[in-house]
Amino acid sequence: MARYAIWPMAQGLGTDQDQAECTTFIRGVTALGLKCQTEELGRKKWPTIFGDFADSSWSGPDGMSPIFFHKYCHIMGRDVSMCVLDILNNNIINSQLNFTDIVLLPKCLTSEHITDICVISFCNVVYKMTSKAIANCLKPFIDSLISSLQSTFVPDCLIMDNVLVVYELNHYLSH
Repeated sequence: MARYAIWPMAQGLGTDQDQAECTTFIRGVTALGLKCQTEELGRKKWPTIFGDFADSSWSGPDGMSPIFFHKYCHIMGRDVSMCVLDILNNNIINSQLNFTDIVLLPKCLTSEHITDICVISFCNVVYKMTSKAIANCLKPFIDSLISSLQSTFVPDCLIMDNVLVVYELNHYLSH
């Protein structure tokens, strides 16, 4: 899945060294995809993939909420797991699953500025489960795939550390 998303962006960019690094990264992601393909996403994996939003009451464009999926997991869990595995293994997603509703909620009665509006997006539960499965597969590798400068993705690192470094660098360069 990631191979097809990354490769078009990587072609024709940078030097030969950049191309080699992109190719190495793509091979790593493809190998990771093979690991994900062999994992069973049945009832045993359901709580880890679904646990973060199982008690949420939001509904996606399909009108289904995570509570519905969680409550009837024993009936439809295998079918949903097969759908997620099909997306991961075959790189094909049903166009109906790929819809997202974006809602602008005003924070006050008279919204005059963009800061007076809260943006909320609702995606399909199956799409959310697929992205959660990919994220779970990436967790063990994340520190080797992401630069140490991108601390947001690395556990026990704060983005504020980078902000302070940039602030000090900017101060030094301006004086």
